[in-house]
Amino acid sequence: MSVTPLGRLLRNVRQNTQELLKDMATTLEISVAQLSAIELGKRGMSAELADKLMSSYNLPINKEELSHLIDTSQGVYKEHFDNATEKQRDAFVMFARKYKELPESELDDWLDLLQK
Repeated sequence: MSVTPLGRLLRNVRQNTQELLKDMATTLEISVAQLSAIELGKRGMSAELADKLMSSYNLPINKEELSHLIDTSQGVYKEHFDNATEKQRDAFVMFARKYKELPESELDDWLDLLQK
């Protein structure tokens, strides 16, 4: 399994601070195995752990960008529809089922639209 975008960030931070995996795991108060699993996308990063990472290290990104990295580094993404309308749920599910079929140019258009 390859390193995720979040994993690359964590490795860069370790290289810049000259820390080993075990050093960062100790700072974040998690096991080395858990940190390794996060880097490889086998395990998610909780909001609490993200906050600890932000407060413990001088990251080159802000909290929103970190949240995006966490979300895009997961093998599975779960969404809660508690406050969503039926139309919002339908849109989410339809896009989730079809996004792999969309050509790159159309995905670029979608991303541009959603980032506005």
